[in-house]
Amino acid sequence: DFSKVKLKKVTINEGKTEQHSSGGGGGGGEIPITLCHDSDEYNKMMMETFLEQYFKQIEQFTFKSVFVPLSVDAARALVKYHKIMDKGGNRKDINNGHDGNGDGDSVAHHPSSALLWEEDDSLVTLMRDIDDAKGKLGIENIFVRLSSRSPKDAALSSPSFTTLAKKKRQQLQHEQVSARNTPVNMALHCLYYASTAALAAEEAREAINLLVHSDRIQGDLEKYIQDNSNTAAGDKGLSSSSSSSSSSSSPSSASMPSTSPSSTEFNVVVREFKQFDVMLEFRGFVYNKRLTAITQYNEYVYFPLLEAHKETVAHVITRFV
Repeated sequence: DFSKVKLKKVTINEGKTEQHSSGGGGGGGEIPITLCHDSDEYNKMMMETFLEQYFKQIEQFTFKSVFVPLSVDAARALVKYHKIMDKGGNRKDINNGHDGNGDGDSVAHHPSSALLWEEDDSLVTLMRDIDDAKGKLGIENIFVRLSSRSPKDAALSSPSFTTLAKKKRQQLQHEQVSARNTPVNMALHCLYYASTAALAAEEAREAINLLVHSDRIQGDLEKYIQDNSNTAAGDKGLSSSSSSSSSSSSPSSASMPSTSPSSTEFNVVVREFKQFDVMLEFRGFVYNKRLTAITQYNEYVYFPLLEAHKETVAHVITRFV
């Protein structure tokens, strides 16, 4: 029932414009301000996109999920170890000396090796909570994201990325080359597949490593930390993970995973990972509760099979919505 989903109506004040200059000596023009006027408005709009805001409306249609509250301490630790990686450490520092650039040294190939971030109590607690959530879902592979967005850019840091791309290339080797389905297009198809499949995590350690390696989520983490900078550890809704390592291995009641998220929480969302043909990933646009357009999620790859069956695909999606 999408009638309960609220859409934001944006009104542009008449006459409120900003200068826009075009290149090539063509002169400038005026365009209306259609985006946010300040950071507060942007942050408010961003919070409206958090998965918690609409999960109940789509729960029966989407992947199984468990919401794990993210403590401020764990958020700080994710930012901290991302910065260690960003200063030239890359996987070598994050993986405590194991250089993951080769085929043999990586988290996946060294499941018993201690990761640098595993010295942090808050991330160890988060790892346990994610493992508990995975057990609650009863699935083999998980996909993790924050309330705000996913660490999908971290797929490139996965030790499985190259292997997955090569595997897809083998599958496409007999596909006919054409004016549009060029070798470059096929390579992009392989990279698209690998960037999706590499986000599957068999265990929580891999999931946290994706969060550590993601540039994409850093701004969200820093905003969450800033908003809670004056909040005492242990406040309701937050799990303080800064206690000594002698604390109980069981997560506190404040950080227990939940399938009924609160709209005020900032969570790590542990989701069921399901592999599907990337050709069948789309965006739908809705206006006045009516589906107005459908596009490929990735506009850079041409799929011959999709073009041949686009009417059928459009019919199936339209009928579902």
